[in-house]
Amino acid sequence: MVKEHDLGDSGMNILQLDDPRQLALYSEDWKKLLASNVRSSSIFLTQEWVLNWWKYFGNGKRLCILLLLDGNRLAGIAPLAVAEKNAAKSPFRIVRFIGTGVADHLDFCVDSDLRREGMTRILRYVMDELSWDALDLVDIPGDSENLGIIREVLDESRVAHAIQESIVCPYLHINGETWDVFHASRRSKSTRQDLRRRYRRLSETGSVSFRRYDRAEDVETIFPQLFSVYNKRWDQKNLSISFTGRQESLFYRNVAAELARAGQLHLLTMELDGRVIAFTLSAFEGNQFTWLITAYDPAFDKYFPGEQILTQLLEDVFKSGRFVEFDFTRGDEPYKFKWTDRQRLNMRVLASNKGALSRIPFYSLLFYSGLRNRAKKSGMLRKFKLELLGKFTSRGRANAGQIQG
Repeated sequence: MVKEHDLGDSGMNILQLDDPRQLALYSEDWKKLLASNVRSSSIFLTQEWVLNWWKYFGNGKRLCILLLLDGNRLAGIAPLAVAEKNAAKSPFRIVRFIGTGVADHLDFCVDSDLRREGMTRILRYVMDELSWDALDLVDIPGDSENLGIIREVLDESRVAHAIQESIVCPYLHINGETWDVFHASRRSKSTRQDLRRRYRRLSETGSVSFRRYDRAEDVETIFPQLFSVYNKRWDQKNLSISFTGRQESLFYRNVAAELARAGQLHLLTMELDGRVIAFTLSAFEGNQFTWLITAYDPAFDKYFPGEQILTQLLEDVFKSGRFVEFDFTRGDEPYKFKWTDRQRLNMRVLASNKGALSRIPFYSLLFYSGLRNRAKKSGMLRKFKLELLGKFTSRGRANAGQIQG
């Protein structure tokens, strides 16, 4: 069903879509809007990402994609879904971005020439026309021009709300330097020599190569090896299993294949005698390159496979000559800051609707968010979190095995 809302004499109207098949009608206009109006990684707003998220994570949710039309021209996108949660024996409806949980940056996309009016009208539509109790919009880039407008509309609406700092996201601005100059500026001569020495020693054990996978069928074929490497790395370091969970495995394999067909995937492996020992999964939209997932087999630790493949990836990006930003995505891991001094913060927007009961999910989310932020800063709480995750290792591996089999 398509619900159309006329915005008076402005020439704008909003279409509310609840069937993913309707997006095909706007495919080309959607791409053009993203290409010209999103500053940070827009790969998470592509239809490939949106539709696959809905396919694998949309169960129990209501699709609610809002399209802002300026006459017949697509001028804005609000990729939303409504989830129903139970609290205090009552169902509560929570509005979130499509992509929540498997995207590093999420946002609205509105034509820059119409940003203030367009964003205001989209937000007013959400406030007045949608049925919800809590708004929970995560991972909006802190430098998004939409944030100030969101704050203004929420203030004017006089609803309980909070805008919180969430997580650090390092990024690298590529300012036209050659790879050799940049590499020498970030890594000492002795470090570069040591990495080459370790590569030679690894080569003495077999045939070592870096390989790029471009074709969708090749991507799908290699994915079981990627899952295997990721699980080995996670078993050793208690890393997230969000890549190899049952639904996540399906999602990433399918979205990677579709991005490959669209010419927007960069899948790089480091292989020893044809066996993957490290990989990076990345994607790009326009002139922005987004590093998504990486892992290596810890059995090869002494050869520094993680640094080997990241160095090769950065070299590929620099030498392509087409990108202005390399996004290291969420997380303040120290190795990222060996390559860059820049970072942005992701933000989380929480709001309650006006009904008294709507404050229950709002304050629950606010409390949980505060607790989570404190846990990130506390070594003891972080250790407890990792130990808890460790209990799910065998379950995550079993689920991944079901998918790969």
